Formats: sequence, structure tokens, C-alpha cells
Amino acid sequence: MIFGKESETLEFKKTTGELKEAVISVASILNKSGKGELYFGIKNDGSVLGQQIGDATLRDVSKALSDNLKPQIFPTIDMVAIDDKYCIRVAFSGSQFPYYAYGRAYMRVADEDKQMSPDELEAFIIRKHEQISNWDSSPSRMGITEIDVAELEKYIGRANVAGRLDYQYTDVEDILSRLKLIENGILNNTADVMFGKEPRIEIQMAIFATKEKLMFNDIYRTEGRVLDLVDIAEKYIRNTMRYRVVIDDSLDSRKVFPEALSST
Repeated sequence: MIFGKESETLEFKKTTGELKEAVISVASILNKSGKGELYFGIKNDGSVLGQQIGDATLRDVSKALSDNLKPQIFPTIDMVAIDDKYCIRVAFSGSQFPYYAYGRAYMRVADEDKQMSPDELEAFIIRKHEQISNWDSSPSRMGITEIDVAELEKYIGRANVAGRLDYQYTDVEDILSRLKLIENGILNNTADVMFGKEPRIEIQMAIFATKEKLMFNDIYRTEGRVLDLVDIAEKYIRNTMRYRVVIDDSLDSRKVFPEALSST
């Protein structure tokens, strides 16, 4: 079976014996596209070989990425069956450019990983910083008809109740103009991620098993609008937070404290 073709966002490795090359590929793909997938157990031409997977195999992949890829990312690493053969899938994303593998920066060019020269790295950093700093006010591809009117109206209502806005909801274009989210009929990216009908932003949250951050007790990813993701993140933290009970026998009292908070 031919699983597919390598690309700017997809990489194949025959075995985990190519862990170093895999880390380099992840860095390259991140620097080019910001997200991608890598499979162990598949040849470069897409032929599925399968991969022997023991108790420590997934942990070894996680450790190689954690130790040798900077800034750190939190990939999803799992075992998948392809054509009745087991392979390892690594799904990853990140936006803290540039990414370095073993102290060096790489860029994905088609399906190859090219080390960046000092001049190329400097130009890349400048370009990325310019894109990030201007992104929120840059024109969006989304049109005004793709605004979720109900969500926009709800936002204005909540801001009124909180005393943060002193004007009431009127119509979509007027409100977007007041919020500085539209200019000459063109929406900016902030309007898109706050009030667009389709999910635009991804959030990932995890609970690590140890301080080394190599194993997860839980990991959760989802997409949505920025304001929705804030609520989702708060709910996730509340639902997964551990608590400490302090009992004072002399006062016959029992106090409950969230983790990381002292009793004083």
C-alpha cells in the first residue's frame, strides 16, 4: 500500500532509528508551515513497512523532541494501524518561530529539510516578527457576511453589563467600525478570530505526569473563536485542578485550597 507522498507538511521515516532526522524534519515543517505530521514505519515513497513498537517507543520519540527541539512543542504521538501494520504518528503545531533542531534552524523546501544560513535565518526572523506584529490589523480574507451576528450582539451586551462599552448594539457594520475591526468595508484578522462563523484558532492544553514534561496524563485540543476558547480554557483548568485539604483539629475546621496556593 502507498500511503501518500511526502510534502511540505508531511514526512515519512522508516523506523525510529531515524529519530534525529525526524526531529530535524519537525523543525523544518514548523518553520515553513506551522504544523504537520510525521510517520515512523513508512518509506520515503509512501510504502508502508510498519514499526516495532514497545513500551518505551512512544516515550523515546517524545523525549527526542523534548530534548532536541526548541522552543518546546507538545505533539500528539500515537500508534496507528495502516494496511494492518502498526506505525507511529506524530502530529504537531507551533507558532514560536524560529524552531531549532539540535541547535540549528531548518526550513522545509518541498519535501526536503534545508539548513538555513545565518543570513537566511536573520531574514526569516525579521519577516516572522513583522507578520506577527501586524497580523491582528492586517486584512482578513473573510467577508462581513461571515460574521456571526448573534455572537457579536452577545459580546456588546456583555460589555454593556460590565460597564466597558457605553453604546448599544445597532448593526454589524456600525459595531465593527466602532470596535476598529473594519476599515473601508474590509475586515481585519481580529474580527475574523473573534466573531467569524467558522473556528479559526486552535488551543491545546495538557496535564503532564512529571516535571520533565515527557508524559501526559491528559491532553486536549480544540478550535473556535478566541472568546469561546477563553471560556473553554477556564473550564478545563477548573475541572482538572487538584485540591488540598487542611484540617485543623483544634478548631474543628476543614479548609480546601487549589493546588499551588498556600493556606496563608
